Amino acid sequence: MRALYYSTFGLTLFLPNVAHAVQTYPAEIQAHLGLSFTPPCTLCHASSNGGLATVVTPFGKSMMGAGLSTNFDSLDVALDRLTASNTDSNGDGSPDVQELKDGNDPDTGKPFATVEQQQFGCGAMIARKPPRSRTSAVLAWAYFALALSRRGRSKHSVVADR
Repeated sequence: MRALYYSTFGLTLFLPNVAHAVQTYPAEIQAHLGLSFTPPCTLCHASSNGGLATVVTPFGKSMMGAGLSTNFDSLDVALDRLTASNTDSNGDGSPDVQELKDGNDPDTGKPFATVEQQQFGCGAMIARKPPRSRTSAVLAWAYFALALSRRGRSKHSVVADR
């Protein structure tokens, strides 16, 4: 019984975490505001690569001022605050959220380019190396559990023969 416990515990350490999808920030902006398009990462960032410490646009800075952080849930809160305060980051007289709903860039007031952005968006990270296979670790734990269980059985059979 102890072998089963240890093998189960060991497997939980080596098996991958349950995957869950996380929307990118642009997709969440689209969903939250009911936009007909997904805004580009350059809505807030210096480039389409996104990333930490690259928020340089007036709209991006306004979002940070409204509470946007690295916590994904803060995105909707910041958008709601900009809506409630009618924030106009570029000073053209049109609130940022309204400009987005009209299909315009709140940083420039001009329509967004129709160039498709990369599939993974600015919230994604590209792995440097492919993930390692965990098959060998799982097999090692299974072998270990089997060896422990057989070892326990052989001790009990010797004691029973005496």
